[in-house]
Amino acid sequence: RAGSVGSTAWARDVLQELRLRRLRQRAEADLQDKQQHAAVAERQRVAVSSDAVAEEIATLCSGGGGGVVEAVRAVLEGRSKELELNVEGLASLPESFGQLGALTELRLGGNQLASLPESFGQLGALTTLYLGGNQLASLPESFGQLGTLTELRLYGNQLASLPESFGQLGALT
Repeated sequence: RAGSVGSTAWARDVLQELRLRRLRQRAEADLQDKQQHAAVAERQRVAVSSDAVAEEIATLCSGGGGGVVEAVRAVLEGRSKELELNVEGLASLPESFGQLGALTELRLGGNQLASLPESFGQLGALTTLYLGGNQLASLPESFGQLGTLTELRLYGNQLASLPESFGQLGALT
């Protein structure tokens, strides 16, 4: 009888352990599902955000921005690090332009830009920036945050002075 009581207790312990394992497995599966759903939701949020920024920039282009939407999306989605918007009729850039922070090369020459948004300083990966042939009268104070900038073209603008932060651009050659 003592042996059967011991084996009954042992069987109960084994069953309890199996139940706990199943509960752990379900909890792990639920966690994985939640993480996958969160990742999908984040990708959808980024896609919507990418579309909104791309559309916003494209609407500012005189030609309707045909290829601009795809070019901006490519930067926002990490498929490109360069953006060429030369001679697109741009008179302004939206504040959301700073979201293109992965850009390393940006060409905005030959537009009608009179100013740049303060968010321009968020383009911290830029190494090459062409702004020639615009109507820039000033640069934002945030311009000094473009610390990786090695090449800058500003010819053909109406700049009377540069922001104090311009002196922080030590990588310019």
